[in-house]
Amino acid sequence: MKTLGKDHFLCMRQWVYLFARHLDIARWRCAFENGSPEEVVEALKVYQNPDGGFGHGLEPDNLNPHSSPVQTFMAWGILKEIGCSGKEQPMVRDMMRYLEGCEYVTEKGCYWSIPSNNEYPCQLWYHFPHRPRFQDVWPPEAYCNASLVEFVLHYFDRESPFYQKALRIIDYRLSFMPQLPVFLKAAEHSIEHAIEADDWQRLIRILEEYGIKSREECERLNAALLELLTASPFPWVREDVARKIRGGEYSEEELDAMIDRLCRGREWNPEGLRCSDPEKRINELETVGALWWPINDLIGDLRRLKAAGRLEM
Repeated sequence: MKTLGKDHFLCMRQWVYLFARHLDIARWRCAFENGSPEEVVEALKVYQNPDGGFGHGLEPDNLNPHSSPVQTFMAWGILKEIGCSGKEQPMVRDMMRYLEGCEYVTEKGCYWSIPSNNEYPCQLWYHFPHRPRFQDVWPPEAYCNASLVEFVLHYFDRESPFYQKALRIIDYRLSFMPQLPVFLKAAEHSIEHAIEADDWQRLIRILEEYGIKSREECERLNAALLELLTASPFPWVREDVARKIRGGEYSEEELDAMIDRLCRGREWNPEGLRCSDPEKRINELETVGALWWPINDLIGDLRRLKAAGRLEM
């Protein structure tokens, strides 16, 4: 059984402290250095708008300062990470207020991209309307419907209009799922395949967890989803969904591979950003989000290794 040693950990720590946003340093401290959740919440506040939603590049692939559902769900994920996601939390109550009145939550689900994205730097998959080159074959309600449904089922009363709206959204999403191969044939980027497939898998899991559908019904839905994903030219997307359906736990071999990958990381190894084509690498780093996402992924991977007793600090 491999472990990630202290020397590698300290290299990664140096990288985070040199390049991370204040929010992510606070998350690092909370996870690995006895930092407080309150520090993370304070850092997160700067991304929140008066309407209760989140923007300002919390998702750094999308630098739109206006509130959007996807950036709000990212904030919620951070609150869950630090154990501050109770309904009594003011930030959660603000999120409830924003989403309940959000014009981008329709009877069909939740918008991924919003019109004002086009006025700010963002990755192509955040353009509105949702990737212009296949807007006619896929609706704007994509990628984050599982987060919307889970949020509403978790926080809103069953008798509330928003909860009842979520039930209608669920019915629509399930009726729409057979259309998934249309999306998979139109979307060329593997990231798009992965996040859409993950959204459907998470939605089915949530339906079982909250008792909306029986285990038997969800097993049938999962089998149907895996069959639909054979339309993707990226086999690993289907394999990743299958692993999550089995429980999502990483095997010992997968944890070993994670450690090997992290220790070879070109950002946080002793030679830093040394590469064969520095000009090309600089251009890559200028891509929106290209520096932050490795840091976010690193924090997540190290949290997994720590929980598995595979991390020396």
